[in-house]
Amino acid sequence: MQKESYRKGPKFTKLRKIFRAVLALSLFVLSLPVMGAGSTPKIACKAHVYDFGTMDSSESTEHTFVVSNEGTADLEIGRIRGCCGATAECATNRVAPGTNTTVKIKFTLAGRQGVQKKAFYVASNDPNQPYYQLMMAGTVTVMVSVQPSTVDFGRVQKDAVVEQEVRFCSQAKDVVSVTNLIVEGKCFSASKETTADGARIKVKTVPPLSQGVSHGKVLIFTDNAKYGSLEVPLIATVSRDIVVVPEELSLVAGDGNKVEPVTRYIALRSRNGKKFNIKVASLPEKDMKVDISSVGDNGYKIIISNIMPFEDLEGKNIVLTTDHREAMEIIIPIHVSIGNAKK
Repeated sequence: MQKESYRKGPKFTKLRKIFRAVLALSLFVLSLPVMGAGSTPKIACKAHVYDFGTMDSSESTEHTFVVSNEGTADLEIGRIRGCCGATAECATNRVAPGTNTTVKIKFTLAGRQGVQKKAFYVASNDPNQPYYQLMMAGTVTVMVSVQPSTVDFGRVQKDAVVEQEVRFCSQAKDVVSVTNLIVEGKCFSASKETTADGARIKVKTVPPLSQGVSHGKVLIFTDNAKYGSLEVPLIATVSRDIVVVPEELSLVAGDGNKVEPVTRYIALRSRNGKKFNIKVASLPEKDMKVDISSVGDNGYKIIISNIMPFEDLEGKNIVLTTDHREAMEIIIPIHVSIGNAKK
């Protein structure tokens, strides 16, 4: 009887009301979306590959990708990295959960031939996919071409005259002819000879060449406005006292959405045992790190770390400034080859 009286008393009634209020509040909180520490953004794109079909190398293609946030926190989009000859523009860099934005990519096909599979990486705060891959694929036909696309004379003597040939070919319906050549770089010259299918262009070194690497290019102008001009880079290397190994930094482009930083090593030494100092190491990306340590009195070991192997590093350089009279500036080009990127 005493227990039954307590359940009907004012204290028990008050406790029951408090319990019901706490229970109702708990159920309300549980019904809310999960936020706070457990909230994460999730980047996604239902059509992450765009096939532009078959196009001529004189054209360009563009496509707008729809990028969604399937997570529970705001998606913050950062830099979009791709290949040379491409531009990318994001409509908005902050995407709320359940909404989307657009990424517009314009891809220039000049200088390309055959099957193309070009990856673009969207950096974001998605912890599981910090670099999300978009891709443009198709086939590029070439009506007007030059072979080789780059002339590398290799190692030459500073007083040597070395000649190489560039073939200009036209497969267009209307014959395309070479109207003019312009050579940039005082160490090179060029002349042309007309052929049935185009032209032969003879490129020569012009001594005396400077110590180290000399760069130049030939601009080939045509009588067809669609093709305008073509550019052929020129490179010649005169042996110097400084030996650089490797002479080119090789990278393999990231595999799909999994892109990890890599480290590369460079060694420098004097052939003749001369002492020299590295004054500045200029890197193409601000996030790259460099560590330089001396090896004996005439050499250095250089460690380049935190290199993100994206295709837009292709053609960029690591530049070392020294106090050596024969090599005051050492240029180490970066070459990026395409790995097993997802199709």
